Amino acid sequence: MITVQQDNQRIAQLPILNRPGEEWAEEYSRHVTLASAPPNPDGTPFGLKLEQAWSLASYQQMGGFFAPIPVGGGKTLISLCVPHIGFKYRGHQRALLLIPPSLADQLISRDIPWVRERMPMGYQWYSLCGKTKAKRQAIISKQRPGLYIAPYTALSNIDGLEVMRGI
Repeated sequence: MITVQQDNQRIAQLPILNRPGEEWAEEYSRHVTLASAPPNPDGTPFGLKLEQAWSLASYQQMGGFFAPIPVGGGKTLISLCVPHIGFKYRGHQRALLLIPPSLADQLISRDIPWVRERMPMGYQWYSLCGKTKAKRQAIISKQRPGLYIAPYTALSNIDGLEVMRGI
């Protein structure tokens, strides 16, 4: 088991990458967005914001990142695209996305379909939101590869640790 001190040392030793510019983000975006992505409301082609491009590239290259991304900076897209990178390039089988309970419906009905139109998301996702303990256990017991979405409040449920270990 990793101690807090070991984990702090690991974090402190992470390399600091220089922030790229907008031109780099535009070029990176052209390579990773779907060619069939619908245009923006103003008619311009869809493209990643600098913070999104930098976060995704950093995760692919380094396996992680710290990113102080402001409100409206694209955290939802990043959260849905990082698992794709992890599955495709880093050998991961399953990922867990913890979200505020109030955002579950929005994420599932609006955000996931929106991102799928624009970015590769070559994985299945499984919602544990609003499920009973029995349903959560049934979903995770199958050990299917993909993204598991759970409200962060699920960690305080009696089976929270079991759910995390199961994923």
